Amino acid sequence: MKLDKGFLEEYINAASPSGYEMQLGGQKVWMKYVSQYAHRMEVDEYGNAYAFYGSRWLNEEGDVSQRRKDKTVLLDAHADKIGFFVFDITDKGFLKIGTLGGSDITIAPSSRVNIWGDDGAVTGVFGHPAIHVHKRDFESKLEDTFVDIGVSTRKAVEKKGIVVGTPITMVDGYMDLGKFYCGRSLDDKVGGFITSQVLKKLWENNIQLPFELVIVNSVQEEVGLYGAQMAAQKVKPDVAIAIDVCHDTDSPAYDKKLEGSFSAGKGIVIMTAPALHKNLVEMMVSTAKENDIPFQRAASGWESGTNADAYAYPLGIPSALVSLPMRYMHTTVETVHKKDVKTSVKLLYKILQNPRIVQSFKYE
Repeated sequence: MKLDKGFLEEYINAASPSGYEMQLGGQKVWMKYVSQYAHRMEVDEYGNAYAFYGSRWLNEEGDVSQRRKDKTVLLDAHADKIGFFVFDITDKGFLKIGTLGGSDITIAPSSRVNIWGDDGAVTGVFGHPAIHVHKRDFESKLEDTFVDIGVSTRKAVEKKGIVVGTPITMVDGYMDLGKFYCGRSLDDKVGGFITSQVLKKLWENNIQLPFELVIVNSVQEEVGLYGAQMAAQKVKPDVAIAIDVCHDTDSPAYDKKLEGSFSAGKGIVIMTAPALHKNLVEMMVSTAKENDIPFQRAASGWESGTNADAYAYPLGIPSALVSLPMRYMHTTVETVHKKDVKTSVKLLYKILQNPRIVQSFKYE
């Protein structure tokens, strides 16, 4: 199956900062696409999107029907990206900012942004002093960072529909970078892209699963895994697998002594951690080996730092994580290898057809 790169580009370019995934359209782009390949779609109050596929929603004629009592497997990727918001407005019309999630203020100076006011996007720039007037050891600080939208008064800002709390996003979009996909919000829109392609492949091949598959495009991961916590309570799956990203440490920007050894293009990363169920992880590893799918291993002595933790705790759902090695996480040029995207789709497709997925993972 050929991956739908047109959808990936559209999805990356759609705005979806934490807390505004639905309002600014990113979540709607994902929903419109996956609805072609799902038996049913739902949205909850905070904007988590759910695509349902499989027997639980079908009657004997193949029509959508009442819920049946089968097992449930959940795949999760998060729709939100890091961003900024208007923290204050000066009398001279400059916007002081706060961060949405783990935004890196050091990449902000001189960058272009959209401020999502009541009347639509307003363009602006992060102001930065010329090199002639600051010391060579100048340090970017959140409290000193500001956005200039080309006006001179607070009133002029407010006339554009901008108030305290208005979200701000960087404007850099999708770029094809040789063997890599590149762009803002690939953390974790690449995960949402992968789940969409798995769903598409199941649909086009008319795969009948002996369980209900729920694919969640969750909100607010970057500010605390909150969307996944809501989804865990709503769906209560028997198994949950999160798709996210980790660091490609081959780049000179990383230190293998601190981050471990991971290479983009050499396979997805399967992690072990207390929150990640060992029997489920072992099943994923054996599935990869049986199908000659390249993978790498990672380990943590704590949580995984992803939505997988939100499914494991406190409900005790057997959970696992598939990660793609990424360069330059939490910047506007997040970069993942095209080969790793393909192998992620293949691995998840095979895992969902492994009979062990519906067996108990209980430790004995």
